[in-house]
Amino acid sequence: KDIQDISVLEKMTQTRLVIEQGLALRNKTGLKVRQPLASISVTKEVMENLYKEIIKDELNVKEVIEGSEIALDTVITEELRVEGVVRDMIREIQSKRKDLNLVPTDTINLSLKTRENISSFLDMIKSAVNAGDIEIVSEEEIGITVTKA
Repeated sequence: KDIQDISVLEKMTQTRLVIEQGLALRNKTGLKVRQPLASISVTKEVMENLYKEIIKDELNVKEVIEGSEIALDTVITEELRVEGVVRDMIREIQSKRKDLNLVPTDTINLSLKTRENISSFLDMIKSAVNAGDIEIVSEEEIGITVTKA
């Protein structure tokens, strides 16, 4: 093996370890992976040897920062909280798409009932579920209606 292969392998091993520790921390605090968090901090020693994008994806954090230990920023801002709600909605919409036997290329029309301000996440929802029109109805109860476009 050349030196390049070994360093890729080492980086992947370090990355996996950070992800496992991050998931354990999420588990301990009762925060589901669908709930986005601001950051995970890692020690200076491992910072250089990580695939940060993989960590951000796997742990659903916005950034990987340097700190004195591995720790999650568990402060959930309003924007992060709403993004968590939106991710739950997307999961529910995907489930309804599946119930309708739709394939990924099928466009849907969507009606969302929610009291949350999800307007800044509409593009995220549209691309995730291949939605054409999205109607938002402001209501206390969350409701999702999916129809084939």
